Amino acid sequence: MKKLTVNLMAVVLLITTGCKNEPAVEIPKLATAEVSEFTVNTAVAGGNVTDAGTPEYTERGICYGTTTKPVISGTKVVDEGTGIGSFEVELTDLTANTKYYVRAYVAGDYGVIYGNEIHFTTLEEPELSGECDILSFKDGEKEWFIDDDELIITAEYPQDTDLSNVVPTIEVSPGATVTPPSDEPQDFTDGNEVSYTVTAEDGVTEKVFTAKATIAPPQEE
Repeated sequence: MKKLTVNLMAVVLLITTGCKNEPAVEIPKLATAEVSEFTVNTAVAGGNVTDAGTPEYTERGICYGTTTKPVISGTKVVDEGTGIGSFEVELTDLTANTKYYVRAYVAGDYGVIYGNEIHFTTLEEPELSGECDILSFKDGEKEWFIDDDELIITAEYPQDTDLSNVVPTIEVSPGATVTPPSDEPQDFTDGNEVSYTVTAEDGVTEKVFTAKATIAPPQEE
């Protein structure tokens, strides 16, 4: 009986000693911040870690997606920071006018801990203009005539004018572009015509204008 009692005490002591050597595990605490600065295809998301846990987490970041309860096995952005405090990451390549769900997370020996879920909707694609007109065409103070129906731009210069290096300043519809560009020298000698392609903001609609300068006939004496 005495021997049995001693053996039981040894077992209890061993178990007690083993329990005392096991480190305490404390789960991290964090919250997901509201998404800010979102555009058509980007957003800034973040979180706030108030307790780094024991042992401390080894990774933190944001996971997001178009369905609820996003997880890190889906799409995530890792933040390089550690410890407690706030952090932010940029979400890119988002789809316009789409609802996204976001959760901050930390990961460590205890697995993955997620913060609360929030959501936001990206902005709609702006409607791009289809206007592609030349609003003004000037050579210094000289204003050229623009025929919007025939898409022709003309000007008449006095005798002995050098037309080999005319530098037109061109104003086009808002958001549109013109090729050749404004303020690029052109040679209009001998009735030479220059084509100007105006492309609208939408990148699809365009018009081609033809510019031509002439020399006024000599005046009769």
